[in-house]
Amino acid sequence: MTDFRQTMRILRWLIPCIALLVLIVGPTSAAHARSVAQQGSSISLTARAGFDGYYKDAMWIPVRVTLANDGPDVEATLRVTAPRATSGEIVYTRPISLPSQSRKEVFLYVSPEGFTTGLKVSLVSGRDVIASASTRLSQAAPGDLIYGVIAASPSAFNILSQVDPVGGQGYVADLTVADLPPIAQAWKSLDVLVISDSDTGVLTPEQRQAVAGWVTGGGRLIVSGGPGWQKTTAGIANLLPLHVTGTLTISSLDDLVTYTRGSDRIDGSAIVAVGGPVVGSSVALAASQGGTPLIVTRNAGFGQVAFLAFDPALAPLRNWDGAEGLYRNLLSAARPRPGWAGGFRNWYSASEALNAIPGLELPNALQLCGFMAVYVLIVGPANFLVLHRMKRRELAWISIPAIIVVFSGLAYLGGYQLRGTQATLHRLAVVQVWPDSDRAQVDMLVGLFSPRRTEYDLEIGGESLTRPLPSDNNGSVNAGGATLEQEGVTRVNNLRAEIGAVESFVAQGQISAPRFDAALTLNVQGNLATLDGKVTNQSNLKLTDAVLLAPGVVQRLGDVAPGQVVVVNMSFSGRAVPAAQGNQTLVLPAGSAANPAGGSTSYYNGYDTTIDDVLGSTTYYGDRKLYRKYSLLSALIDQYSGAGRGSGVFLVGWTEAAPLRAEILNRAFRPVDATVYIVELHPQVVVSAGKVLIPPGLMSWSVIDPGQQGSVTPYDIYAYQGHFSIRFAPSQPIDFKRVNSLTLHLAAYGATGTATGLEVDLWDYRKGEWIEQQKLTWGNITIAEPERFVGPNGEIQVQVGNPSSLNSISIEAVDFTLVVDR
Repeated sequence: MTDFRQTMRILRWLIPCIALLVLIVGPTSAAHARSVAQQGSSISLTARAGFDGYYKDAMWIPVRVTLANDGPDVEATLRVTAPRATSGEIVYTRPISLPSQSRKEVFLYVSPEGFTTGLKVSLVSGRDVIASASTRLSQAAPGDLIYGVIAASPSAFNILSQVDPVGGQGYVADLTVADLPPIAQAWKSLDVLVISDSDTGVLTPEQRQAVAGWVTGGGRLIVSGGPGWQKTTAGIANLLPLHVTGTLTISSLDDLVTYTRGSDRIDGSAIVAVGGPVVGSSVALAASQGGTPLIVTRNAGFGQVAFLAFDPALAPLRNWDGAEGLYRNLLSAARPRPGWAGGFRNWYSASEALNAIPGLELPNALQLCGFMAVYVLIVGPANFLVLHRMKRRELAWISIPAIIVVFSGLAYLGGYQLRGTQATLHRLAVVQVWPDSDRAQVDMLVGLFSPRRTEYDLEIGGESLTRPLPSDNNGSVNAGGATLEQEGVTRVNNLRAEIGAVESFVAQGQISAPRFDAALTLNVQGNLATLDGKVTNQSNLKLTDAVLLAPGVVQRLGDVAPGQVVVVNMSFSGRAVPAAQGNQTLVLPAGSAANPAGGSTSYYNGYDTTIDDVLGSTTYYGDRKLYRKYSLLSALIDQYSGAGRGSGVFLVGWTEAAPLRAEILNRAFRPVDATVYIVELHPQVVVSAGKVLIPPGLMSWSVIDPGQQGSVTPYDIYAYQGHFSIRFAPSQPIDFKRVNSLTLHLAAYGATGTATGLEVDLWDYRKGEWIEQQKLTWGNITIAEPERFVGPNGEIQVQVGNPSSLNSISIEAVDFTLVVDR
């Protein structure tokens, strides 16, 4: 009875309290709901993702969001969720203020992993969604080409969808100037941008810098002239290879037909933009008509800018059937790019590099064995002897547990000291520098090592975009998710880290380029080729363990201090080197000068020694610091792709400072940094008059057709039944009047006499067919009528075959020595 009365008293007190709470909270919640509903009804939101919806896996893409507010002031957050390849998701956010009667246009940047058909963009306040919109996405494969077109008549450029790369497709994205993001890294999915008869003067300073940064990173920009040249070039004149001063009407475009290697004539006159070439830039005249430039190109970094003096969207070129050939020839002349040009490609190696934090090594085996030996001695014999002398052996029930507790505590304290008391921020970066650009490309790994379970606020600044490391195929790298706030900098708030865990991120962007001046000369005289000159460090960087890389050779420089002048002296000899690949290899008509036998150069090309040359070692696993450098370079360079450094000349060195700001805001931390700078150098090529010998060491090679062989190189290969084809070309362009001689080198280990069972064909540039070489012997073979087998750029095509299904043929080398008259 007493319990019942007590319960009733509690209920009489509780019921009025609940009623009062309902009266207070109910109207407040209803008012909040009405407020959110009113805000939602007064706000409009539209979004456009990617480049007309096209994107590429794990690459940054822009999401352009347009907002309008006709109601009261709103403080909210934009939110986009992107999927990961394995599991989890990444949430990208941006705080935004919308005053009453305002309209804003902002960009968010996302990196979808795997296949997705769209993204949802939401404007949220707390847990409430004020407005939302969905965007469509279409995934393009890594080998596809995405063409962006900004034009008054975009339909005139639909032909680009037929200009497809080897093993891929071409997609045309209809864009406006407003679609161009102001951060260069967000352009990575876009391969080519065409601007025709559109006003680029409205580009913001940030957009103009982003265009320039995208080009230097490998983008291809095509700008048309014609009568609308002034507005088309207004915002990008500094990127063009031509200083345009006016227009001229020409009555014939026959030379343009010749450039396209087509037979479709162009009837009618055309208005073309005219001017003078940019001084001090690598400008090339691709086509002209009676001395008037029609197509002029300029290399910038790993990319290229092409200026068409005419407008392809206007008569008489609008309906010209040769347009496809025009774009194919223009885009096939991609500038060779070293294997590291695309940034990080091996995320497993990137994770390994971040995990190899100096100063956090585990105890070595001797230390662990010593600790265990002391423990066993004390808990066993020593404990027994002491208790025996005391004649209190029954105390072992107490002493043994006590010893175990003490040693367990020592082990825990030792482990705690190994982890340290502060978080470690491990920052590893690669900076690529070009002599013709004031911007340098940065790819930086950031690893946060936590000695205990806690939460961190991480901030990464600079002109960059940040995300967690992409998930690998097994989901073993950052398989979870994260929330990233983008507002000038990238913040990761309340990042929860476990004990001993490394939370890994990658930041990609650009910085002002450090300056390195090079006065280098590649001298080709007779049968000798040397690289001589000086390189001056005009930056404030001290490079350590610096090397100079050239085709097939390396010169170790040691430390290079600010202001220091390095003397260069290198000789070229030995084997040909793998050719660096262009951004995309396009299919050209078979028999054309650029690709006589058809095919492509996108096949496996064998082992590359660039990492070994940079580190000066082939043994990496015994030294943690060296292994960290090796893993960083392995994340950048595939040693087995054969792309390597090609025919380029590069200065490579290390610093212990991060190029981008990255820090933990809410806790003390220990920074550990390492950055490798890769500086491209452009030597001046000087070729003597008279006879010039071009040995294999001054040539680069690429695979045209691997046949049934799988992996193919011209060196140290077993040729099985079938054939393979390889193209050789001078590493540096050399003008010549005629071919003097051509020598084929066939070598097998210890073999002499007749090359039994081996078939070798050379491509005949006159007839456009393979010509079998008779009476093959191991050694040096002088080729009769050599001018038939040497292309206009010094190219040589060779096809090696083995008709037998019973035996393979061991080939040590197949290459050439070319002698030309200048």
